[in-house]
Amino acid sequence: GVTLVDLGKWQEAVEVWSKGAAIQKDGSYEYNIGIQYANHGNIDLAKEWYIKSARKGYSFAKEILDKNGVPY
Repeated sequence: GVTLVDLGKWQEAVEVWSKGAAIQKDGSYEYNIGIQYANHGNIDLAKEWYIKSARKGYSFAKEILDKNGVPY
């Protein structure tokens, strides 16, 4: 996913991470998807993915949501 982002193919990275999120249970893939949506101006989708990540226990997502007063 990171390589795809570096190549400017962030939508493809989101697809890869979405598949990984179904397998990996730590919330890191959801967090990475949230970053991409935030970086590309879709804050609502970013927030949804950060919430999914936080609910799996991913601390960086929790920090972002807490900092912005978003419940998860």
